[in-house]
Amino acid sequence: MILFYISKRNKILDTNFTNDNTLSTHIMIQVNIKIIVYLIKVQNFYAFLQEVSTLYDEFDGDVENDPKNSTYDLLCSQHISSLNENVIKHKNFCKKLMRNLGHYSDKPELHSFTSESCNILNYWIYNSMKKHSIPEKIINKIFGEYSYMLAKSRNTISGCSYHSYDEIYEDPMIAIMLNIFNTYIGDVRNALMDKALSTSIPGHKFVCDCVKIYKNMKFIYCPNELPKDHSHQKICADFNTFKGIYTSYLYGKSGLIKKIPSLYNIENEYSNMCGEYEETYVKTKLEALNVPVVSSSDGDNEDTAHETSSPMSADVETRNNPISSTVSTSLGAVAGASSVLALLYKVNK
Repeated sequence: MILFYISKRNKILDTNFTNDNTLSTHIMIQVNIKIIVYLIKVQNFYAFLQEVSTLYDEFDGDVENDPKNSTYDLLCSQHISSLNENVIKHKNFCKKLMRNLGHYSDKPELHSFTSESCNILNYWIYNSMKKHSIPEKIINKIFGEYSYMLAKSRNTISGCSYHSYDEIYEDPMIAIMLNIFNTYIGDVRNALMDKALSTSIPGHKFVCDCVKIYKNMKFIYCPNELPKDHSHQKICADFNTFKGIYTSYLYGKSGLIKKIPSLYNIENEYSNMCGEYEETYVKTKLEALNVPVVSSSDGDNEDTAHETSSPMSADVETRNNPISSTVSTSLGAVAGASSVLALLYKVNK
């Protein structure tokens, strides 16, 4: 069984905000994660995003039965020792990363990446790094070997590059949800327009979660449509990308205008079109279904993942849509965005 946890010591709270309302918004997501968390896996609430969860689980799968396990074991012991790091603590992650990249496979060409699978691999890497305190130099060393293999392949293998969001974003948590929104915009649109309520309602909630991030956070990072400072240029570009995709591929479609809020009248329309998906409503529904809620006490010691990672390229080929765009988003700061974020807060039991 896969459960999702978030600790009260989550790094989200480390962000320096002077506005009490902004800080409250950041704290709310931690509560909301515990309420919505079972909708992802146990209830299969976002079935149209199942590819993200399924591939993530494959990347995190056990490596002991892999034919190359002994090779991974030896190489990881050597690499980690040479970096003066704890071999026992970090070897399992090292072996999984080698397996996932495939550069020691007998048929590395079978490990070619799409932009989507590279995205998800990076989510897994970043989540693992934060959950298990993996030193980034281990990741860089493995990717260095992987890059050497790719160079020898003479571009016959579609590779995946490692990008750390820590180098790009002040709050990397905000990066994943709009990335997923952009990549799976075709699936999101189809879900919204589906006649079956079991599909259209989750699609509607997902869109509302993304809009809430835009509504609550854009003004913090990009007041007056401009980056607050140099470090916010990328996130402001991402918000603009979301705005363009949302307006062109969702709000501009007949049949959806009355279902989702306009980003040009967001304050007035959000509560009318998305209010039913707020925390109290979802909590009431969960209680009616007798769905348990994961809790985390002050004394919890669970490892938590709280940041994610980016795709290999800024030019992301989107799935089921004609767009190619620069995307990375921001997720950890807005209550309501937790449903998809929970995909990355995985602890195997």
